[in-house]
Amino acid sequence: MVYKNNYKEAIARLNDLYTGKGHNRIYARMCISNPVVEQYAKAHSNGETVYPDLNERIQFWDEYLSCYSSLEDDSIPACYLSELDEGLYGGLVGGEQRFVNDNSNGWVSSMTIPFF
Repeated sequence: MVYKNNYKEAIARLNDLYTGKGHNRIYARMCISNPVVEQYAKAHSNGETVYPDLNERIQFWDEYLSCYSSLEDDSIPACYLSELDEGLYGGLVGGEQRFVNDNSNGWVSSMTIPFF
């Protein structure tokens, strides 16, 4: 929970929401621009790319999530490791993997070329 300074309060509020006790409250998630994504867009082009260095991707996600640590909203910062998504399954059985950059959010997605 290093990415959320007030995680105990946020979890308590979300617990009320999901257990049906928080019907008399308004819950909010603040959307702020993330300078890490802006830096990523400047350094990487959109489209097909090579296999990403996972250490660099871990650093990207760490810096990305750190930007949200001081937000006092009801969200819990999290990431989806898109670098190891659909392409992982096809790659496990010998399929040829491709990776694609998306500069709008800093994601690198994986896919497998159809091989059946």
